Amino acid sequence: MVVSAIVGIAASIALAVKTYWYKIKGFFKRDNEQDSTSRETSE
Repeated sequence: MVVSAIVGIAASIALAVKTYWYKIKGFFKRDNEQDSTSRETSE
C-alpha cells in the first residue's frame, strides 16, 4: 500500500512537471539571462 502511494505521488509530480515544463524552463532561462546581463554590466 505504501509503495502504491509513493508510485502515485511520483506519477503526479512527473505529470505536473511535464505539464509546466516550458514555463519552468522559461523561468530559469529568463533568470540566467538577467544574471549574465548584470555580470556584463558590472565588469
